[in-house]
Amino acid sequence: MHRDKRHLERVTRWKEWSPLHGESGLEEAALLGRLKAAFSEGADPARFGNEYVLAMDRLQEEVENEHDAFLLEPGMGPMLYLTADGRVLTDGRSWDGAPLRAATDSEAIAALVIGADKTGVRELLELLPPCPSDGVQCPMCAGRRRATPIPGMEGPPIICLLCGGRGWAVRPMLEAAAANGTWPNKFSPQPRN
Repeated sequence: MHRDKRHLERVTRWKEWSPLHGESGLEEAALLGRLKAAFSEGADPARFGNEYVLAMDRLQEEVENEHDAFLLEPGMGPMLYLTADGRVLTDGRSWDGAPLRAATDSEAIAALVIGADKTGVRELLELLPPCPSDGVQCPMCAGRRRATPIPGMEGPPIICLLCGGRGWAVRPMLEAAAANGTWPNKFSPQPRN
């Protein structure tokens, strides 16, 4: 994969001064240990921030190269990737220490929706499962795949809690949402029959 100049500069800086440089396969504990160190007395937050970004870059490069993948979401949570053979991978090593693994179906659907938003590659949505013949448009998100947890609540919408980003729902999903209080709730308009 081609890397931009900024990435190459960060990798160069990483090699020059990172105490983690040279380790084979960055250990989750090492990265999390650096996070703990950042909050210790006398820590240099700017240096830690730079090291953390460089470590995330290294993890990204490792996954992209070893799995022929590209990053869908670097954000607040595990890093999410789509591989050339269509698998979605989740990598929590920079988040909670969880190892790289194949995403569950629900995680993969959410990752594709998030990735389409983040990258602007709307074609990622074509990889989502189509609505089955017994499915209906999701009543919580109206097929948009994202919704506010409570209609009218301030803030950006999140992956829909009812359909999980599918945009549609089937009876068992609606029943499960009713059982756990996700839908309908006292704030939600009731679906029309």
